[in-house]
Amino acid sequence: MAEAPKTAAARRPRPNVRGRVGGKRTRQEQQKQDSRERILEAAKTVLVELPYAVMAVEDVIAEAQVSRTTFYRHFDSKFAIFKELHRPFLATLYEVYDGLGRYPDPTVEQIGDWVRSFLDFYRREIILVRAFWNIYSIEPDFNPIAENITETICLRLSTTLPAFRRSLSDDRADAPAKIEARLLLQDIHNFGIE
Repeated sequence: MAEAPKTAAARRPRPNVRGRVGGKRTRQEQQKQDSRERILEAAKTVLVELPYAVMAVEDVIAEAQVSRTTFYRHFDSKFAIFKELHRPFLATLYEVYDGLGRYPDPTVEQIGDWVRSFLDFYRREIILVRAFWNIYSIEPDFNPIAENITETICLRLSTTLPAFRRSLSDDRADAPAKIEARLLLQDIHNFGIE
C-alpha cells in the first residue's frame, strides 16, 4: 500500500509545549537554565571547601551570585541540589558496578581490575562521595534513596552473579545472602571513601 502524500500541514514543523517551532529556547528560558547550572556548579565548589553538613543555602547563593528568589525558583533546599547532582553520579556508579557483573565467576585479576575502576571513579567524584557520606548520616529522607541504590545494584549484579541473585530472593533460607550482599556493598563503599 503506497503512503498518501503529506499535506502542507503535516510537513510543517510542530510547535513545542511553549508554542515555538524547532524547539528553540527563548532568552528567558536560556537564562533560567544558565542560572540553574550556575547554582549546581556553585554547590560543587562550596562542597570542595565545606562538608555538606555545614554547607548552607546562603553559601551556594553567594557562590552562584544569584538571588535567594532565583535559588528557590530552582531548588527548595540544599538536599534538592544534592539529589540533582547525584543523578549523573548514580548513572555512572551503576555502570561501574555493571563492570563487576560482566563476569559470572570473576578471577582475582578481574576483581582487582574492577576495584581499580571503582576507586578511579570515587577519586574523580570525591566531592560527591564525601557529600553522600554526610547526607547518609544526617538526612533521613536519603535513607530510602540509599536503600533503593543498594537494591538496584543487587538487581543489576544478579543477572550474572548467583550470590546477588540469592540476595533478591524472598525465601527465608536466602536471608543470609541478602544481609551479606548489603554488607559487602557497604564495605566496598566504605573502602572507596577511605
